[in-house]
Amino acid sequence: MTDGNTGAETYPDGPATDGPGRLTKVLGGGLAVALLATIGATGGWLLAGEDSSPPAPPDARASAPLQPSTAPARPPRPPA
Repeated sequence: MTDGNTGAETYPDGPATDGPGRLTKVLGGGLAVALLATIGATGGWLLAGEDSSPPAPPDARASAPLQPSTAPARPPRPPA
C-alpha cells in the first residue's frame, strides 16, 4: 500500500530533497562519454595490431605484358 505520495512530491512540512543538479548530470554524462570513447579507441588500437609500415604495392612490371584488345571499341550499330 502507498501513503498517497507516489509522484515524489515533498510534503509541506518536510525538507526538500533535491536530486543532483543539472551541472552535475552534464559533467557526469561528459565523463561517461569520454571514458567510453577512450575504451573504444583502445580496443580498436589493440585489434588493429602493431604500428608497422604498410606492405609495398605490387610491382606492375612483374605482371604479364599487356596485349592489345581484339574486340571492337563499340558494338556495331544496326542499319537504320
